[in-house]
Amino acid sequence: MRTQPKSKETKNKNILDIWALRRLMRLSQTEFWSKVGVSQSCGSRFENGNRIPTPIRLLIDVIYVHSIDASKVKHEDMAIIEYLQQHRADLYSRLLKIVRGTSRKRIRALP
Repeated sequence: MRTQPKSKETKNKNILDIWALRRLMRLSQTEFWSKVGVSQSCGSRFENGNRIPTPIRLLIDVIYVHSIDASKVKHEDMAIIEYLQQHRADLYSRLLKIVRGTSRKRIRALP
């Protein structure tokens, strides 16, 4: 049985969190990393101390923390989010509060 990797905070402070997340979800390295477009061997290197690039960390957050099916997200969706964050932060914050306070069923029913 494999033990948890030793802390290598100087390289990447999120190594243990990602390893723990994968173990918590009871996924093999292949299952976990393939959803973010990373090979098992590359994912293993990340779990053992190599720096995880920001785009991959963001995908892990979107897919595993927020449970968003990345195959359904379109380029236009991301462009809208980026625009709102940069140019209409107030509107983005209000929409985010509405979504966080509303169940998924009620969100689908919103006009």
